[in-house]
Amino acid sequence: MLTCCRSAMETIQFFTEGEVEKDYAIGKVTMNKVSDKFTSKGQHGELKTYFVTFHDGARTRLHYHDSDQILIAYEGEGFVEIVKRINETHDNSYSFEVEDYAEFNNGETVIIPAGKLHWHGARKGSRGRFSHIAILKNSRTVWL
Repeated sequence: MLTCCRSAMETIQFFTEGEVEKDYAIGKVTMNKVSDKFTSKGQHGELKTYFVTFHDGARTRLHYHDSDQILIAYEGEGFVEIVKRINETHDNSYSFEVEDYAEFNNGETVIIPAGKLHWHGARKGSRGRFSHIAILKNSRTVWL
């Protein structure tokens, strides 16, 4: 006979919106850092995992990571744009030379190679919001 006792397992609220991101986003973006919940107290995790929601066409600021980044679309329509070069014009504004662009939605995955300058978010003109899971090694992210 199997006797039941209180489980040592913990339930994680993965698909919930987290804190509003103010420093690294344009528009309303919320981030739930899930990876902290995967590691024991005092242990440094190898992976960073976030559940990110972009509202009404919002996106991240330009940035790159020292490791590959995996984005898994959860709901809505999103995009990733890899920037090859930023050019300053004679009137002190900037233009971007795009190296690659991808749209993705529900269940589709995009892998962004390490060191590639990029941004990602909700596709302009999409209704509602776009959410994705972001997974990358616990390494440096550089924001512009």
